Amino acid sequence: MRKYVLPIIFALLISSVSYPAMQAFAAPFSAAVTNDSYETAQGGPGNGIPTANDDNDGIPDINDAINLLTGSTESRNYLIDFRFVEPDEAWQEMGSNGEIALIGLTAGFSNTVGVYIDLGVGAVKTDVLGPFTGFGFEGDGTIGDPFPAAMTGLAPNQNFGWYLHANQQIFYFSEAALNPNGFDHMMTFDLSELSGTMIFVDLGDGNGAVPLLLGSSTFLIAWEDLPFDQNTVGDDDYDDMIYLVTNVDEATFGQVAGELLPIDSSALMIAGLTSMSVWMVPTVLGLAGVGVYLVKFRKH
Repeated sequence: MRKYVLPIIFALLISSVSYPAMQAFAAPFSAAVTNDSYETAQGGPGNGIPTANDDNDGIPDINDAINLLTGSTESRNYLIDFRFVEPDEAWQEMGSNGEIALIGLTAGFSNTVGVYIDLGVGAVKTDVLGPFTGFGFEGDGTIGDPFPAAMTGLAPNQNFGWYLHANQQIFYFSEAALNPNGFDHMMTFDLSELSGTMIFVDLGDGNGAVPLLLGSSTFLIAWEDLPFDQNTVGDDDYDDMIYLVTNVDEATFGQVAGELLPIDSSALMIAGLTSMSVWMVPTVLGLAGVGVYLVKFRKH
């Protein structure tokens, strides 16, 4: 496997097939999320892992999106705590022609998802999919009902972050420090058991459904599109936009000096959307031939 040398000392932590252990938060959540208020309200034990609000605005919640993709039957968000992953702020494109697929939405807002390549700044942005508004899933991933998709347009090995242009008015970034008030508007969950699963997307090019095979490293990314209101980040449900990223792996700075190992030369990235507040829920998906993986910064 080829090695890519980065100009800083950092570590690569490759996640195993087991779910990653809880780590220190890379960015602040609201007090209710940090203190596990929603988990205890949902009947959970309050285990210190951030849990999003649920059952507050209809479906889908994050657990509903995971159920759709995996066939599981988790009834509340606290039951997916074991999948929670951090940090999740920076990414790297490992192929070309990355794709974003809209899974579903429950949005009064008109939202667009995109990528930015100037990490730490967020000025060099490219819209990828949207704007969308409405309610419900935008497909089920079958050949008869594929998820709508679009290309990311990133070059191979490009470092980048994700952003949500909420209601075409405010930007939220995967790097929380770039967000208003510095709060984290994105949660990430491990779905590596989807390895080998085939789904279908529609690129909008007139060719209809395209089959895509999910890889061994797959994550779900969930966004909150409403602003901090002095108490919560929006309604704290983080189900406005959901992404399924496959053929990726975690890369954590601080343990292995001077190198970053590519995980796979192909990738599929699904963007999903879910939540019944005033916004849209798109889903992002990177396609075969477009590998991406997380380059996650560890705070000291």
